[in-house]
Amino acid sequence: MDSKPDALNDDLQSLNIASNPVKAFALVLEKKSYESVPVSEEANAKVNEVILNTRNNLLCEICLGKGVEKKSKGEWGLRPHKSKAHKNK
Repeated sequence: MDSKPDALNDDLQSLNIASNPVKAFALVLEKKSYESVPVSEEANAKVNEVILNTRNNLLCEICLGKGVEKKSKGEWGLRPHKSKAHKNK
């Protein structure tokens, strides 16, 4: 069984481009839609950074000052952490 891009290559070769340029252009665009675009390392790094630093993850400033990175889910996760971990004794 031929893959879709191979079938499109066969259609392009058998098509008379001079008589039907619109159909040829449509086949070329369809062929390009099946090709996968390589992703750069810079794009992967940015995506990972965005996933890791969502706006729901908040850092505790007190822990960060001590050199510990404590993340909490939203404001309601940060409040209990501060009340339990940083009690004024």
